[in-house]
Amino acid sequence: MMAAAVLPGEAYAMLARADHVLETDAEQWRTLDPARARASTLVAIGERVLGGRDDAPARAFAQGLVAIATAMREAFPDNLLWDLDFLGASLWMQGQAKSHRLLDHAAAVVAVQHLFGRNTAIGFAYVHDFTYGYDWAKWVGRDRAVRAAVAPFSPEFVAVMHSRGDEQLAVIAAGNDTKYPPLTEPGPRNPFGFSRAPVDELRLHRYLAQSGSIPVRTWESRAQPQSGRNYAEIRRVAAVTLGLT
Repeated sequence: MMAAAVLPGEAYAMLARADHVLETDAEQWRTLDPARARASTLVAIGERVLGGRDDAPARAFAQGLVAIATAMREAFPDNLLWDLDFLGASLWMQGQAKSHRLLDHAAAVVAVQHLFGRNTAIGFAYVHDFTYGYDWAKWVGRDRAVRAAVAPFSPEFVAVMHSRGDEQLAVIAAGNDTKYPPLTEPGPRNPFGFSRAPVDELRLHRYLAQSGSIPVRTWESRAQPQSGRNYAEIRRVAAVTLGLT
């Protein structure tokens, strides 16, 4: 992560302090943006979203965004890609610039990270499927007529992720599911039919980003989420093409 400039106001100070901690904790802060080498700092995201505001909602936004980024780092210590631009913009929009809404929504996103991360029986290595919209596009595709208007990081979809996580934990605890069995060896869970080793994960998703095949371009604060294609199948075919199966 590039060094963040300390801008006036407590909201920006919170973001700058978090940038410093996260930059120290991560060897690289990678992005899927083909035009950049590093993901946006939290300060840069806050600057675009807040436009200089430092009132109570702005400070709630900063607190919430810091909590989300921190939770991602804690739940997914091996995460590789850290684009949060669109998620940050969505947090502000979904919170309707009201402090309590912003904090409540951020807390719900934080809980999702801890639910799916390395500290539970689910044990995924990366948060990428959530942040880049694969979970959302798959869910929308199952009932497009009803779900097409639900945004990727909306309270409605975050609640869906909570329910999904609880269901997966129950399936794992039952111990009789072939896709989600209890983990018997150290390391992350991989229910996919292709490698998600770090070098393969980066190669696959950069290939998909360059070909315009990522459902949510989270590196863009004004991204236009796309759910009209079968992104799970597109990714599977790409993995086969790259020899990652």
